[in-house]
Amino acid sequence: ASSPAAADISHRISSVGMARQGVSSSLAGHNSSSGGGGAGSAAGTPDGLDQYLKWAAGTHKDSNTVKVDVERSLHSFASFLAPEEREARREELRRLLNAVVTKHEGSVHYYQGLHDVAAVLLLVAGELPAFDMLCRMATGHLRDATRPSL
Repeated sequence: ASSPAAADISHRISSVGMARQGVSSSLAGHNSSSGGGGAGSAAGTPDGLDQYLKWAAGTHKDSNTVKVDVERSLHSFASFLAPEEREARREELRRLLNAVVTKHEGSVHYYQGLHDVAAVLLLVAGELPAFDMLCRMATGHLRDATRPSL
């Protein structure tokens, strides 16, 4: 059974809007566990959502940096957001970044600026699709930047 927090996130994500629905639909078959030790279900499923929330609640060596970067994010290119909406998106952004780093513990590290990439994905696609996309990017296209030896 899903937790109350998982139900709340699931409700918000399912009621986002047509633009996000299109992206979400295109990712529906993607298994978020590909590319690095995770749960056996996609992030959009109840089991996957619970696993996502566990990763999001996890801590890592850069947790404090993520917190600071997220607190000062979403000002310039998201100026259209009301203050309460900006805070809600920041909380999603924090969960998203922590989930990606925690899921790939030891092989993916946070770097300053990753929150900007993640914020765009979050605003365009929603939290769970952004998680799937950022996992792919962190272990693929952005791999050189997320290595521990950067």
